[in-house]
Amino acid sequence: MVVVVVVSTVRANSLLTQKWEFEPELVQIPSDAEAVAHGQYLVTHFMFCSDYHSADLGGAQFFTPEDGAGTLWASNLTSGQGGICGTYTDADWLRALRHGIRPNGENLIIPPAEFSTTFGIDDLADMIAYLKTLPPVDRQTPTLALAFMPKVMLGLGVIPVSEVLPAHKIDHAAVPQSAPAPERCSQICSGCVSPA
Repeated sequence: MVVVVVVSTVRANSLLTQKWEFEPELVQIPSDAEAVAHGQYLVTHFMFCSDYHSADLGGAQFFTPEDGAGTLWASNLTSGQGGICGTYTDADWLRALRHGIRPNGENLIIPPAEFSTTFGIDDLADMIAYLKTLPPVDRQTPTLALAFMPKVMLGLGVIPVSEVLPAHKIDHAAVPQSAPAPERCSQICSGCVSPA
């Protein structure tokens, strides 16, 4: 039993720190009001970022140690202290949105990158344009720490790898397509409203 636990923990740690190699497309990030508004629509009404990163996108805890999963925080997406927008390059944003990986090539944990991975490059550029306009929020988000049992379960395959690490279920060679238009939003996801 001890051997199984040790092996599964080692496997989980290996999965969590696995490195991916993807060179994102070169893209010019727009700054016009129309592009930023379109990016806001995608971030707010399709990606549902505020459900995890808080209403101000400054990061929030979505699992606590009491939940049994460990300490899991959604990152601060702004340029404030503790935020990633101050350090992320355009290429870093594209890796995250297209491939579900961090700037250093490691897996991002749980973000729904599979929803944006096939977006056209213009849609992704608009999302990045909007994220760059967010008011800075000073909020430090702790380093991710999976609890012991979820880590063992991940290593054993009881928790599917693809449910925790989106890079494992993304089709990285998928052909880009246009993101859903606002008028189609209600046909795709429940609780979604078109921007005013």
